[in-house]
Amino acid sequence: MAADPVPPPPASEALLLAERLRQAERQAASFRVASAIGHLIGTPLNIISGRAALLRSAGTPTQSEEHARKIEEQVERLASEVRRLIDYLTPPRLDPEPLSISRVIDDVLSICRPLAASRGASILRTGAEAPGSLPDGLSAVLVLTSVVSLAIRTLPPGGAPELRVESSLDSPGFARFRISGPGIARPPGRIDRLEPPPKGSEDGQPEVLEVLSTCLFIAERYNGTLRLDTDSSGGASLVYECLRVD
Repeated sequence: MAADPVPPPPASEALLLAERLRQAERQAASFRVASAIGHLIGTPLNIISGRAALLRSAGTPTQSEEHARKIEEQVERLASEVRRLIDYLTPPRLDPEPLSISRVIDDVLSICRPLAASRGASILRTGAEAPGSLPDGLSAVLVLTSVVSLAIRTLPPGGAPELRVESSLDSPGFARFRISGPGIARPPGRIDRLEPPPKGSEDGQPEVLEVLSTCLFIAERYNGTLRLDTDSSGGASLVYECLRVD
């Protein structure tokens, strides 16, 4: 394994790509937070609304009926505002931008290399040269740059995260990327719900949960997936799979 020698693209091209990725990531993160809030309050609101309906139908005095009506009104108002917020923050799907797998890797390394150099690290590119293209190349660049930069920031100083392209025989039609290295951070809660750990437990690094939860949303929106793998030695790696075309 050796540090990847890909030459950097022109500065203007790299800056434009980084800006597009920043905007897309910000939109996805905003939606993820709003969606998590909606999930957290959805069940309690349904219970409150149901109890108010029971109170109203129980033949209680007029004052109690009025209280029940007020509860129902406020619950519906809050639910409506949360739905409106989620709709507003739902980012538009990126226009399909097919990119070859090798181009995706080159873009990821070009963007992440300066951060790695600032920490005295290098990014290892391993695996055979992967044929084919990704129908949603920009979303793949967004996920991979976010995960690789997270790995760089959470590894010990001087560490070298490894970005490997693997064959995916068990998932034909998909490309698989594995990001690994000693000290890969584990999320402190569930990334599928952006769910923080219980009170009193270790908080871990909030950034890890935020980044991985956002990346999972992006991956799933474009028919991919993101997961954390643990090997027999206890080491961890992040695995990203997305659609591939020949």
